[in-house]
Amino acid sequence: MKIILKYFTTDVSIEKFLFDGISVKNNEDLFCVCIIVGLATLCLEGLRVLFLYLESRVRQHPLTYGQTDAHSQDKAPLFSSLLIPSSIESIRKRRLKYHCLAFITHTINVILGFLIMLAVMSYNVWIGVSVLSGAGLGHFLFGTVKNRIHLKYPTIAPSVRSNSSVQINTLTETPESDVIM
Repeated sequence: MKIILKYFTTDVSIEKFLFDGISVKNNEDLFCVCIIVGLATLCLEGLRVLFLYLESRVRQHPLTYGQTDAHSQDKAPLFSSLLIPSSIESIRKRRLKYHCLAFITHTINVILGFLIMLAVMSYNVWIGVSVLSGAGLGHFLFGTVKNRIHLKYPTIAPSVRSNSSVQINTLTETPESDVIM
């Protein structure tokens, strides 16, 4: 434990923070950098949930689009079974739209993740604390949205849940007659 703490610092001044022209010289600068890094981490958590939603929409079965669209909730229940997409082309366009949005979201997610990683590699304790608090606050704020996505798309979400702590039981029970002793 003493070895790890030896590398982290609580200094106020940071030379060349992330890029060559950015330097932190006083408490106010460090406070602003910590707020910005914490908000970036919060946005990273939000982008992960947005990516989960977009990937769920890409993998959604085309005949269920009418059942999950927000604007179709006001339709009469008798017509809900008749909400079928008009053509294969409209299905392709919708999937392409969600896929392109997921691509943009994923790209921003990776860039933001690398920038946050570089910020933590400044080995400043206060920046590390701001990253941890931003991630915790982001999980607190966006965790319910993530759970709603998992509930709304129960058959789709397991394939997208690579970062989730919820594990799916893939073991199947075999009949006792098939078990060899």
